[in-house]
Amino acid sequence: MNTLRHPISLITKAAALAAAMLLPAIPIASQAQVFLSFNVGAPPPPLPVYDSYTQPMLTAPGQIWQPGYWAWGSAGYYWVPGTWVTPPSANTYWTPGYWGYNNGSYSWNNGYWAPQVGYYGGIDYGFGYNGAGYTGGYWNNGAFAYNTAVSNVNRRIVRNVYVRRAIVRRAGTRYAFNGPGGVRVRPTERELVVMHERHIAATRVQIEHARFASENRNLYVRYNHGHPSVVAVSRPIRSVRAFPHYAALRAQDRAATARAHTVTARAHTATARAHAATARAHAATAHANAEASRDHAQAAQARMRTEQAHARAARAHAATARANARAAQAHAQTARARARTAPAHSQATHANNRNQSQHKPPQR
Repeated sequence: MNTLRHPISLITKAAALAAAMLLPAIPIASQAQVFLSFNVGAPPPPLPVYDSYTQPMLTAPGQIWQPGYWAWGSAGYYWVPGTWVTPPSANTYWTPGYWGYNNGSYSWNNGYWAPQVGYYGGIDYGFGYNGAGYTGGYWNNGAFAYNTAVSNVNRRIVRNVYVRRAIVRRAGTRYAFNGPGGVRVRPTERELVVMHERHIAATRVQIEHARFASENRNLYVRYNHGHPSVVAVSRPIRSVRAFPHYAALRAQDRAATARAHTVTARAHTATARAHAATARAHAATAHANAEASRDHAQAAQARMRTEQAHARAARAHAATARANARAAQAHAQTARARARTAPAHSQATHANNRNQSQHKPPQR
C-alpha cells in the first residue's frame, strides 16, 4: 500500500492541551463515532498540510478521492487518512463531512453520496475539494474522467483523463471547521438544493476505514499534535496491520480523555453557574431599569401636565392682554374724542357765562 507520510513537528504544550483537553463531557464509545452527528466542545486542529506531497496514485478506474479529515474517537480528535474509494453507484459524487459551530460547540455533519457535490462548510480539503464543489473529475457517460491537474492517476491504466488548471488554492492555515475563528462560508443556492436531494450514506468500506483509523494511537491529536505520520493511503484501511506506524490505544488513553471530560464538565458547570448569576444580575438590573423607566414616565407625564397648564395660563394671559389692549384702544379713542370736543365746550361755556351776565338785573 502506498502511504503518504508527514514528519511530526514540535508544538507547544499549550497547543497540545488546547486541542486535547478542552473537550466536553460526552459518553466515551468503544468505536469512533465518525458518521454520527454529535457536539464537541473544542474545534479540531487545522488540516495537515500535505498538498506538496504526492497524492497516492489511483490504479483502479471509477474510484473517487475521499479527503482526509479530523474525526472524534475515544481519545479525542484523530486523523482519518485520505484515500480512494469506490462510490455506491455510478454518477454519484462524495460530499465530505465537516465540523460546524453550533451554539458554543462544534457539530460533525456527515458526508454523503449524491448526484452533485453539496455543501461541506467551505473547508479546503485539497486535491479538488477547495471549499466548493469538486474539480478532480466528473462522470461522463457512466465513466469517471480525471483531472490530472488535481488527481494523481496511473495513465497506463486510467485513460479517461483531462487537464484543467483553473484551481483555486487558499494560502495560510487550512482550518478544519466552519465558524468563528475558522472558515466563514455559507452555502450557495445550488448547494442548498443539493442538501435537500436524495443522499446515500457512507459505504461500509468508508466506515471501516474510519473505525480502523480510530484504533491507531498515533493518529490521535493528543499524540501527534496535529501532524499525523500517515495522512493518506492508496486504499481504504481494512486492518490495523496496514498502517506503517501503528500503536494500539491503551486504557490510560481513554482514561485521560475521561479525566479531561470531567475537568471540562466541571468548568462547564462553573461557567453555567456564572452565567446563571450573571443572568440573575441582568434580571435585577432589568427590573430596576423598568422601575426607573416607570418613574421617568410618570415624571414626564407630570411635566407634560404642568406644561399643558402653563400653556393654558399663557393663553389666558394672552387673551387678557388682548382684551386690555382693546380697552386701552377704546379709552384712547374716547380721550381723543373728548380732546376734539373740549374747545367747543369751552366756547359754549364762555358764551353762556356772558349771556347770563348780560341778563342779570342790576343790583340795588
